[in-house]
Amino acid sequence: MKHFLSFCLIAVIGTIFTGCLSDTYEVMLPDSKDIITVPADGGAYSFTVVAGPRTKTSFEDRLWSFEYRISVDGNIIDQRIANISIPNERIHEGDAFNVDFTVPANETAAQRSIMVEALKAENGNRYHYHVDADDKGWKLVWQGVQLGH
Repeated sequence: MKHFLSFCLIAVIGTIFTGCLSDTYEVMLPDSKDIITVPADGGAYSFTVVAGPRTKTSFEDRLWSFEYRISVDGNIIDQRIANISIPNERIHEGDAFNVDFTVPANETAAQRSIMVEALKAENGNRYHYHVDADDKGWKLVWQGVQLGH
């Protein structure tokens, strides 16, 4: 009976402990359907990612890492890692988060194509410099045509 009570106590503590742990969520990247018209002066824009199905347990609420890059007429002008976590708050499946970026001014008279692509990290890893060197996994998440001066 003593062993049974010890087992029950350990089971209850384990359940409480794992209930306090937070989750890691798959990041769901949007499909880019609309082409945004960007003024020649550029500006601040964003794309939205959504917390998808829970993937594993960890000690903080976060989305899997992903990287995004901004290209102008096919030339990459910025590339960053996005690690979305909300301190002291819970992330739930279906929550949406905006990822902000800036389109620089177009100093030429010609229109130019602006694309934002994202690449999800594999295996829930957090990255600091680059998600993956493979260019095959990039997904178009935002696109625009920037007017010329």
